[in-house]
Amino acid sequence: MPDCAGQTRQLKIWIDGDGCSRKAVEAAVKLARESGIAVEIAADRFLPGLSYAGQTVVEHGSGRADAAIIAGSQPGDLAITRDLSLARQLLNRQVQVLSDRGRVWSEKELSRRLEDAAIMQAMRTGGMVRKQRAAYSDEDCRQFTVALGQLLRGC
Repeated sequence: MPDCAGQTRQLKIWIDGDGCSRKAVEAAVKLARESGIAVEIAADRFLPGLSYAGQTVVEHGSGRADAAIIAGSQPGDLAITRDLSLARQLLNRQVQVLSDRGRVWSEKELSRRLEDAAIMQAMRTGGMVRKQRAAYSDEDCRQFTVALGQLLRGC
């Protein structure tokens, strides 16, 4: 399969199974299977029901699944994560990155989001705000599926 740079190689999808919604993981595996694209999930636990996907199960601990994705991915691969730090490292390795809500990350946008995250962390530490994560909705999954489908058709 030609990658986005026009070279022939097999695209692989890497999924951060510790941080992505289960709905997004299932949707990505389904699209990968339909497209004949290899997919690898890295997580600190086995995720049942995803027989098409390879799974790298790592010891529980901060950053181990991320390290497995970084070590295994190659330029031209696609990674799915909501972890901004991991996304930046992958972009630096020329791996395209998609969030589980359908956002294709660019270096410029990641830099801005990381700055915002640092400010919010300081505000939470100071007791000014509480950490609130919006629930993953069916609309989030739909947007993710559309974005992933477009990426897979475009490469």
